[in-house]
Amino acid sequence: MYKNQYNSHIKFFLSSKTVIIVLFFFLIFIGRAIIREKSRQQDTLKNISTLETSISQIEERNSKLVEMVKFFRSSDFIEREAREKLNMQKPGEKVVIVPRIGQGVVAGDYADAENIPNYLRWWLYFFD
Repeated sequence: MYKNQYNSHIKFFLSSKTVIIVLFFFLIFIGRAIIREKSRQQDTLKNISTLETSISQIEERNSKLVEMVKFFRSSDFIEREAREKLNMQKPGEKVVIVPRIGQGVVAGDYADAENIPNYLRWWLYFFD
């Protein structure tokens, strides 16, 4: 007897329009929250992948810089820079300067460089 009366109260409560409207708005609220959370989760995953890509690029650049530092600290590089930029040489070493071929007009090629026609000067300027 109590069970039938209890069931009738539940049926009445659930069939009322107010409860249905409240449940409907509750479902809409929960649905919006779930959709918003999924959107945030996707944005976070995109940010993570972007950061992982930038981390790998930075690590690659860092390894290249470490290699460059090793090279710049090597004795071969230091010796070459001392020779080229500071004009230094090892004890007992003799420096020989070799002129490069094709570096403009040599005075012996033409008797008087001032008498060269203008078109020939331009030709030699651009193509020699």
